[in-house]
Amino acid sequence: MLPIQRSGKLFIRSLLIGAGVSIFVFFLSITGYLRKWENNVFDFLMFWETEKRSSEVYLIEIDGTDYENIFNSTSPLSRKILSELVLKLSMAKPKAIGLDISFEDETSEDKYITEMLKNLKTNKTPIVFPLPKEVIKFAGISASEIDSSETWPFSHIAPSTNIFLGAIDYMQSNDSVIREMSLLKSTERDSWPSFPLSIVAAGSNITWEDFFNAINNKNQEGNEGKINQNKLRYLIKISQNLPQQIIHFIGDRKSFNTIQFSQVYRMSSESFRPGTIFTDKIVLIGGTFEESRDFYMTPKGRLAGVDIIANSIETILHENPIKPINHVLELFFELVIIIVVSYFFFRFNSLKASIISFTSIIPLAIIGSALAFSNFNHWLNFIPAMASVIIHGRIASFEHNAKLRHESESLAKRLNEQEKELLKLRRLARKKSNRKGKQR
Repeated sequence: MLPIQRSGKLFIRSLLIGAGVSIFVFFLSITGYLRKWENNVFDFLMFWETEKRSSEVYLIEIDGTDYENIFNSTSPLSRKILSELVLKLSMAKPKAIGLDISFEDETSEDKYITEMLKNLKTNKTPIVFPLPKEVIKFAGISASEIDSSETWPFSHIAPSTNIFLGAIDYMQSNDSVIREMSLLKSTERDSWPSFPLSIVAAGSNITWEDFFNAINNKNQEGNEGKINQNKLRYLIKISQNLPQQIIHFIGDRKSFNTIQFSQVYRMSSESFRPGTIFTDKIVLIGGTFEESRDFYMTPKGRLAGVDIIANSIETILHENPIKPINHVLELFFELVIIIVVSYFFFRFNSLKASIISFTSIIPLAIIGSALAFSNFNHWLNFIPAMASVIIHGRIASFEHNAKLRHESESLAKRLNEQEKELLKLRRLARKKSNRKGKQR
């Protein structure tokens, strides 16, 4: 009998068991039954990841004190005060200014927004507004027709060369935790970019017309050389390939250059000259006061909406997004790992193969996960198939040893019976010999 580690039958059986478990886990993953498990691992990795510091995004937060003292605890927030601050910021020549503030309700102060936008158009400062939720009601209107449309009610924030719109579309999982953001929001006529995507575009010397047309695959002849083609290609690529962006959280607002609204509002005009702290930065203004009800659970804990947007911007800026799971690569790497682990039990004795397998199971799973998904939140998916091969190898080893013991016991019994038979024959031979002696 061949040793167990050389048995071809064991190798084939090991492959079949491992492949069966792998395919079973594969279907559990694609049908979403492992989503909670995968999300918990992702949250764990995000929570314990070393927090980083953004050098490009500045947050101007409206906290509870500002809401009470500057805005008199009144919503919607004063358009006049917001316009004054934005005009000051524009003097510093930032890359772009983003307003994570609702402008859907018409107020008597909308005229200040209109005047502010005229000034921003003159000094060419890009600004981004949140896309009104009611845009769905006006989905038949294209971006190029908004200015001339009588049914569009948000004329003071109609997009133009330096005025961008972006949808704020958080994607809550079943456990009410935000891990993703939709980068494109489609209507009947057009696809609209997300708020973070628009901010990155606005800060990349790309005009709204070029950006919007590129997203919707509209003709852009004659624009070559006039816009940042490399950045535009990248933004279009990720919006099409990763329409649901997995946010790579770098931390809460402490990971960004956060300044209180009242502090910036009271700064002198001299503090906003070119070359100061806001120059060539992305400036994001948003509320962190409880009355805004703009708070959500994330892998980093409870964050304000403006903090989530900042993390999404940072994810896009670093051009290293977390790619969604590739189920084909997952299955391929699982089968490769199964072959490797099965070979250990075919090539080495059981104890040595077990030691090698147990020490390599985690590294192999993580490597497979990294290659398949560009992140590690699915690495546990690899372990069941690998564990099944190892367990099978150990069970097969026990079966083989039990079979050897059984064969040894059977052989000992047969030898014992043969020895008894031999003794019996010897006694008969002696009796015969004694009879012959007496006859003589």
